[in-house]
Amino acid sequence: MKKCVICNIELEDDSGICNTCLEFITWKYESDAQDEIQRFRESEKYMEEWRSQSEKEVEE
Repeated sequence: MKKCVICNIELEDDSGICNTCLEFITWKYESDAQDEIQRFRESEKYMEEWRSQSEKEVEE
């Protein structure tokens, strides 16, 4: 019998993930994904500005 890849309980089907873990991941994704995406974009923008500034300093 297959087990859930997250919590390791036995499954009745071959889905690979139990309903409880699936519900949690879905809820977590819906609630946190937008915040995580925004944080990533902000850090990406900061790093791009930092690289640009560093390149200018090297050229001078």
